[in-house]
Amino acid sequence: MAKAAGRSPAKARATSSPGRSRTGTTSGAGRARPAARRSSTVSGVVEVGTRRPIGGRAPAPWVDRYFAPPNVDGPRVRVGILWFLAAVPAVWFGSVTTAALFAFVALIASLQAGQAWNRAGYRVNRVVAGVGAVALPVAALLPRPATAGLVLVALPVVALVAALAAPRRRTSAIAAAGATVCSAAPAGIAAAGMVAVTDLGRPTALILVALVSAYDAGSFLVGAESPYPSHGILGGALCTLVLIAPIWVFRLQPFDGRPETWVFGGLVAVLAPLGPVVASGALPTAATWVPALRRLDAYIVAAPLWGSAMWSYLS
Repeated sequence: MAKAAGRSPAKARATSSPGRSRTGTTSGAGRARPAARRSSTVSGVVEVGTRRPIGGRAPAPWVDRYFAPPNVDGPRVRVGILWFLAAVPAVWFGSVTTAALFAFVALIASLQAGQAWNRAGYRVNRVVAGVGAVALPVAALLPRPATAGLVLVALPVVALVAALAAPRRRTSAIAAAGATVCSAAPAGIAAAGMVAVTDLGRPTALILVALVSAYDAGSFLVGAESPYPSHGILGGALCTLVLIAPIWVFRLQPFDGRPETWVFGGLVAVLAPLGPVVASGALPTAATWVPALRRLDAYIVAAPLWGSAMWSYLS
């Protein structure tokens, strides 16, 4: 009683105010407003998709960093079908049309990725990123497709020079150059690898497009609603192997029904999942939404390595 009587009126009003919350402020009607949520470590980056906790626990940090959460917003299926309908004629008409289509998508991907890095606080030279992404597939058109490797080696040097020449930098020149390379290289490598595969012949390129498209479809349909990244990977790999069966049965070129059909089909099933991981590592976060890069990400590792193995097989 003595303690209660000794309180000052102001303190008594402060402790007895209705609707007061420790975690928020009080509105005029006495309802507590929720406290502001903490901003993410990468502020301003457009992120989409969520990954539900596994067994009541959040996924491991490396899962969140390298495996993009499922994103089912928008006409994903229709966009995938339209992309397949655009890629098949481009590959059918040869290397030039393939380079034109894939270089255009790589250009958009590099600009979108550069914008994402700029929002994350890095000063990306989007001109260098765009030119680098286009230069890789264009160099693959030359008589020696390995010339694209020289472009890839020169890209960090040009990016560093451009970063040093920038008048104002919020980060170091090396960090800005690294973000520029990350914006350009993944999409450019995917496009250059597809151009190199097209040089091996129309049937070879069409089979790769079909197998990668099967992986993308299976990965999306199985993994869209799953909290486990492995579900989408296994679904995509299974669809790839299912498509290999008719290629082997009908003795389609360049395999003509040989057992190597299954080897190269399995190679796509193994390599295609690595591309999205590389793409996620080249972005500020795995959830950063760069739709053009996600259209090409399954080709990043599969196209160059599968094309190299196919070149040795056909030789």
